[in-house]
Amino acid sequence: MTSDTTVREAPGRPARTGLLRIERVEEPPPKPVRLADLIGVAGVRPATPDGCPVVLMRPAAGRALRPDSFPADSEQGGFLLGRRFRDADAPQRTVLEVTEARAARGTGSRCTFTFPAESFLRVGRLVANSTDIELLGWYHTHPVAVYPGHGMSDMDVELHRTVFRRPWQIAVLVNLEPSCRGLRMFRLAGGRFHDIPFTGVRRAGAVVA
Repeated sequence: MTSDTTVREAPGRPARTGLLRIERVEEPPPKPVRLADLIGVAGVRPATPDGCPVVLMRPAAGRALRPDSFPADSEQGGFLLGRRFRDADAPQRTVLEVTEARAARGTGSRCTFTFPAESFLRVGRLVANSTDIELLGWYHTHPVAVYPGHGMSDMDVELHRTVFRRPWQIAVLVNLEPSCRGLRMFRLAGGRFHDIPFTGVRRAGAVVA
């Protein structure tokens, strides 16, 4: 994008017109990795639809996102942190390794959660000061099943669309209602959330789908 600007000179001198250029800086490509090296099991390839990232959930993140880790009377939310790679065996596919689910400590009610502005500043500083940790997405809970299919609300879609804008960023929903208790993972495509699978990696050599 370009924009014409006028630079004011000292009295008695004519103003001169300059050109301010703002250029998009492309993100560096992620490092290639073989899934066997991350998972610790040769020959294991999670079943992932075309266009979806391969998502690996490390133990610490998995424990933090268990339904029994959250209060049942108000929504909670936070950020998904970890590493992003390129699948060495399928270069067009992104691999996300979720290593931490960090609480945002926002304001929640039975049906809403508000991320405080300072939480984005804190996580932004953390990512900026790291050499390999990225903001992979976000999570929040639904204490009650009030949305069709026990999925995301229109407000959730709008938040993801406006804040988590990279095509590989993901959203996790933790349903706390007993009838649909569990964890679901989504990506946004075509203006809609779509369920995506993920693989829990307990330790090197032990995988749970």
